[in-house]
Amino acid sequence: MGSSDLVKCVGLTPPWVSVKCVGLTPPWVSCQICRSDPSVGPYDDIIRAEMMRMQGNSIQGRLSLKIITLLSLPYPEGTEIRLSPGNIQHMITKHPGAYGIYAKDIPQIISSPDYVGINHKDCSIEFVKQNPLNGDYIKVAVRASANGVLFVRSIYVLNSKRVNNFIINGQLKKV
Repeated sequence: MGSSDLVKCVGLTPPWVSVKCVGLTPPWVSCQICRSDPSVGPYDDIIRAEMMRMQGNSIQGRLSLKIITLLSLPYPEGTEIRLSPGNIQHMITKHPGAYGIYAKDIPQIISSPDYVGINHKDCSIEFVKQNPLNGDYIKVAVRASANGVLFVRSIYVLNSKRVNNFIINGQLKKV
């Protein structure tokens, strides 16, 4: 990623966030330098607000028979995919740019992905959709808890070359 891909901090974006600038700066992102209380983490207010909004685990989608068959998954059709406050906290702190821009699209990415796959490193189910407006490939990773409940674990933007490599080697399958 080149320096031209980094978004400059202007009081709205942390200088360490490396998202491709498409003219959309998440309005909730603020850098530590711009905060009046240095003891508060840069995302504490956002995490608290998101957790209040959710009030528990929210259903983001369900596994379709097509995806279960395509990936040979051991789940019944209609298995719920949930989003928990802890996973929101992870996404906000680890992938703030992707979460800020694409969180609202998680249900659509799960219900109508362009590609799906299994990440064999962590056994997550990967749902990938290309944004038609800017060409970004957005990946939503879903993993099972110890109890077998499926949770959205992460969201981030994939490099198009990486997506093409995943398609060529069979790690991502066209839906």
